[in-house]
Amino acid sequence: MLGSPTNPARRALLSGKFDGQTSQPVYPPWSLAEDQFLQQCSQCNRCVDACPTDILSSKGTGFPVIDFSAGECTFCRQCLDICPSQALMNKPQPWSLTATISHRCLTLAGIACQSCVDMCEVRAIRIQLNVTGTGTPLINQDLCTGCGACYQVCPANAVEIDQHLEDTSYETA
Repeated sequence: MLGSPTNPARRALLSGKFDGQTSQPVYPPWSLAEDQFLQQCSQCNRCVDACPTDILSSKGTGFPVIDFSAGECTFCRQCLDICPSQALMNKPQPWSLTATISHRCLTLAGIACQSCVDMCEVRAIRIQLNVTGTGTPLINQDLCTGCGACYQVCPANAVEIDQHLEDTSYETA
């Protein structure tokens, strides 16, 4: 149907990405719920062009998505301010994303690292030292903004940015 939004999952399948490894796309901060966002977004790319940290991209699906490997979201609101289609809506919290740290974390293998701690501007991540002198990363989910600053710098690719979950085992402080 001409003019209807493209389903990102269908496009991924049609482009040969059917290995089951596709992750859920992260839409810009202040996005409407996914189904509403996909209907409302005109794919004009104004938000992509306005993003000062260049973490928004429309490659692949045509819809703007966040690429945390390119950097972090500073919540500058430029995407929100420039969106003509009202796919982004001013609300108190830009999204419900938070960081989690997987078992691949170097500190869990006894290797001293605190790249994520150093990058966390809101100080949501800390290392709890243990008897070996290394530690366990702890994320205070109430402080974490899901900005992605910790994602790009992790040498072990142990940081994941996902919807905030209540049960996060050792990741909560």
